[in-house]
Amino acid sequence: MPRPKQVDPLARRQILAAALEVFSRQGYAGTTLDDITVAANLSKGAIYWYFDSKAELFATLLGEQASVFTGMLNEAARSADSPLAALEAMWLRWMAALETDVSYQAYARLAHLRVEVADEPPISMEARRTEERRAQAIVIERLLAAIASHELPPDLDVESAALSFVGVGSGLTRAWLLIPDTFSPRAIAPHIWAILVTGWRGARNPYRLNP
Repeated sequence: MPRPKQVDPLARRQILAAALEVFSRQGYAGTTLDDITVAANLSKGAIYWYFDSKAELFATLLGEQASVFTGMLNEAARSADSPLAALEAMWLRWMAALETDVSYQAYARLAHLRVEVADEPPISMEARRTEERRAQAIVIERLLAAIASHELPPDLDVESAALSFVGVGSGLTRAWLLIPDTFSPRAIAPHIWAILVTGWRGARNPYRLNP
């Protein structure tokens, strides 16, 4: 469907904000464009100016929200005075956002609890995979810098360390969304960080050194 020559950024943001709220509450399969139309207080025709289908809207929403997440990690790292301190700042910011940032909570709830894999369109699955790879790349970059600055051992298995960062964070995110009354992400974040760093410093890369 053709796009207007002049788009209204405010209307587009209004649609995406409504979509985030509805999708995070009802899931992809349980949401219709009519639901989003009502939540956005716009006509369905207005939504079709910007998005060809529910699948495209969903993929755009996930991609943009995931980009906000990786941007948040990069922003947290900028003021750190060393690569390892940057990783710590990224970790603490992630856990703080989970507990205090309503917009990030909605995205996390959607990405971790409301996406039915069997029903998710391929376009949004690819958007999520792309941002997952970006998050891991950001962490890998900082890990390599920490090795170069002698904050982490030279034989660290960098890919495994990055996976532990992202995987533990994703696991805590899902656990807190399911049972938020059992722990505080911000309170537990420094303890989990200490465990991660201790593991990285004690781990050996079996592909680089002989036992």
